[in-house]
Amino acid sequence: MLQRASKPLLSLFALSLASCSGTLFHEYRAIDDTCWSRSDTLMFIYDRSHESGVTGYELTLEARVDASYAYKYLVAGVQVNGKLKAENGKQETEIFADTLVCEVYDGNGNPNGATAGILYQVSSEPIYIDAIEGDTLFMRVSHIMDNDELGGVYDVGLRICSSSGRGQRQSSGK
Repeated sequence: MLQRASKPLLSLFALSLASCSGTLFHEYRAIDDTCWSRSDTLMFIYDRSHESGVTGYELTLEARVDASYAYKYLVAGVQVNGKLKAENGKQETEIFADTLVCEVYDGNGNPNGATAGILYQVSSEPIYIDAIEGDTLFMRVSHIMDNDELGGVYDVGLRICSSSGRGQRQSSGK
């Protein structure tokens, strides 16, 4: 029994390691009562003061959902803010915003992503963001689906990896 349960978890772990060149940040936020309201903005803070030589990031949205999730896709708006010093010495905010999409079910209605028990973990395609100056990234995530409340969503997370940006979809917002 233990070996059967370990195989999906090991596969999930191996997949997560192979998905980016160097994970710098990876956190999830639990969704209260497995119902994500459009007004529930999830906040993430990444302290990048220990970084050196990072020229850009791959940003990926991740979600854990169960079979009650009623849509093929999970679409979320992601906003990344960073503080930087302008030439005049004042603090300014640099903002990147984009839409990220996780495909929850394939064209035949089968769940995508890795599974461990009743939950499926799905990820968006990464977007590339140029390195933002400053020591801290403030990230906000909210769903932008037609329905105000999404049932079946347990956790939503962000993964940030270091990247050179080659071959990546550039963020559409700045």
